[in-house]
Amino acid sequence: MPIGSHWDPTFEGISSNEVDAFRLFQSTVNLNNLALIAVEIRAAGPGITCGINPKVFQRGTNNVVFELLFSDGISWVARIRLPPSAWLRAVNEATQHSQQDIAESAT
Repeated sequence: MPIGSHWDPTFEGISSNEVDAFRLFQSTVNLNNLALIAVEIRAAGPGITCGINPKVFQRGTNNVVFELLFSDGISWVARIRLPPSAWLRAVNEATQHSQQDIAESAT
């Protein structure tokens, strides 16, 4: 059974501005390229393909997760960081500073 069959990608309780920001972000993600990269990384062999249903996802405050379903039944998940404009709730100043500290320490 696919992992995503347990997910309920609804926007219940989310403001319309947050939904619009998420949908705008989602429209910029090239899931076809992500699927091709997953096949390449997995190196599963000839004929193995990967599909991603853009309507099946789980999201948190700062991330969204999509299921990558390979043609041989193997499932992976891809977690993608959302831009701050698509976060679920306004970020307080302390959180914003900690996110900047993390980003700066990674470079």
